Amino acid sequence: MLHYDLSPDTSRQVILNCRKNKITFGSAYHVLAQVALSRVLLRRYLRGEIDEAEWNFRKTEPMISGGPLNLRPFLDKDWFEAGGTNNFCLSISFYVYHLPFLPLGSASALRPGMEVPGYDALFSRERLVLRSKLVGLQANNFMKHPLFLEMAASSTPRRIERMRSPALQLRNEGGPPQNASDAIITPEDQATAGPVLVTVVSSLGDVILHPQFLK
Repeated sequence: MLHYDLSPDTSRQVILNCRKNKITFGSAYHVLAQVALSRVLLRRYLRGEIDEAEWNFRKTEPMISGGPLNLRPFLDKDWFEAGGTNNFCLSISFYVYHLPFLPLGSASALRPGMEVPGYDALFSRERLVLRSKLVGLQANNFMKHPLFLEMAASSTPRRIERMRSPALQLRNEGGPPQNASDAIITPEDQATAGPVLVTVVSSLGDVILHPQFLK
């Protein structure tokens, strides 16, 4: 597990650059995560840890990013102001954003044994801005859909059940099935079973930025 904190100055510069390019950080970090993961996969391929078949498969697959979505702005205002904040209430839904195939740029012609290039070889800043705007467009289309709240309500029971079933199994049986670690599932097999999230990240939500970030 890796953990890295950005300094206040760096954080401020990130936000200012997003504003300069008319994108939000909430949109840009999905693309940044995709580029970072693409470089990890490229490094594994150049080291010979990914064979040609898997590499060709990964190069053409879209990437799907998901995570929690804040629903507090949609709560009933009168209820909220009359004491609703004192009630236990899980006010989130989930989003799923689709990003195009692996961004490789000039690195797409590299072969095993070659050196791993820098990020600029994979993705230009112009394309980063473009894909960030595409993520923002997906977010707007999703949250402004006339049935947005209905879709959120209908998906919640299924999500709860997906988490409840393995949790009960762990509690009742004390662990996962004994043969679970023995199964080898290829990326291709996973993709045929359904969408696979490559990143799960939360949005800024109601985080209040430090005043120096807003100058």
